[in-house]
Amino acid sequence: MAIFLWATFLDSALVAGERSPEEQDMKPAKEPPRSDLPQSPFRLHRLRHVLIQTRRLGECYYNKVGTVIWQARPDSGSLHPLPRPWFYCVYVPFLDVYQWFLDPDLEPLDQFDDVRLYYGVRPELSFDTEAADDMEVIEGCYRLPGRFWEVFEYRRRGVPQSSRRRLIWPSGIAGIVCDVPMRETLSIAYVISSMSRHFHVAAREWSIVRGPDSFYMAMGEQRPRAK
Repeated sequence: MAIFLWATFLDSALVAGERSPEEQDMKPAKEPPRSDLPQSPFRLHRLRHVLIQTRRLGECYYNKVGTVIWQARPDSGSLHPLPRPWFYCVYVPFLDVYQWFLDPDLEPLDQFDDVRLYYGVRPELSFDTEAADDMEVIEGCYRLPGRFWEVFEYRRRGVPQSSRRRLIWPSGIAGIVCDVPMRETLSIAYVISSMSRHFHVAAREWSIVRGPDSFYMAMGEQRPRAK
């Protein structure tokens, strides 16, 4: 995950200044519910409702209510002189999108969602970028029934055969990394086939959706650790 991407995003942001039937019946809690998601110190808790108070990312977001589903604070190291901000991944139901905001962009509200509202009900794949027929790297997020979003990364390397390992990134998000031999053609079809074998899901069962950006979900130190 390249550090300069988040640094560029931070610069522009600071300069600007600114379900299943059972799930539908759930009512928001008044206090943060117990969650199996990793916790960390920040101003806005995961699952909290927020009011978006910025037009920086587009007029369509302004004054919309969303839910914080993840936070991340990058490790800037020595490449950026500014203090490290908190980034918040917000699901905006009115737009059915996931978007990342900075702390000043969001006003906290007094409601919290149940984490199970954000568990998958079908196998889903979200790709960060539109993949071509042959890529060096393909990254994104996936969500399985009964599980929260996780991150995947497929990268071509000088390895004799493909290898896959499960990781926890420093942000606390889980996922998988797959090293792909240089002789292989890395494409969306390759990723779907590999994920299908790994999770025992038929290729036709995956739904391609617009989920969270995996770069920010995994953001932190640049080296993931094995689970």
